[in-house]
Amino acid sequence: MNPELIRKMQEISPEEQSYLDGNATVNKELYTSEIKFEIDRNRFLKEGRLITVRPHSRFIDFPAHRHNYIEIMYVCQGTITHYLDGKEVTLQKGDLLLLNQHVQHGVRRAEYEDIGINFIALPEFFDIPLQMLKENNTLAEFLVNTLRQNHPVSHYLVFRLGENQAIENLMENMISSMLNDE
Repeated sequence: MNPELIRKMQEISPEEQSYLDGNATVNKELYTSEIKFEIDRNRFLKEGRLITVRPHSRFIDFPAHRHNYIEIMYVCQGTITHYLDGKEVTLQKGDLLLLNQHVQHGVRRAEYEDIGINFIALPEFFDIPLQMLKENNTLAEFLVNTLRQNHPVSHYLVFRLGENQAIENLMENMISSMLNDE
């Protein structure tokens, strides 16, 4: 991945700096206005947008939570470990996690070199790709059967893509264009 883009994503955000300074709990006000910890898409998506990106917060265990959007995490560098259904799912560089909305999960502490990017997507974002999928396949089945439901059914899909150059280039272009469009 482009070293300049990695450097940009490695910049320590004010939120991350507070964790490094000793704040041992996630600032939930950044993510939701509700008592329950469901991260609100309206905190991140500009009006009229169906998708955006946000670097994954590092330096703290991110407690169990849900979101009212579909999360796609891509690991640009290092490793990031999620816990779902009582098991740990460790993502390596190049791995992609597609996580249904409203599914409870948490994330282990990531360090400086662990760079993950979260795509925050509304279910409507997948309408056009779904129309293009004419055959039944794992991805199409997951999208059709679960992403439009308000309760968790199939929780997640993990794609172990390794260092696939074509995927890395695609992700780099998407991340770069969305980060530069802020």
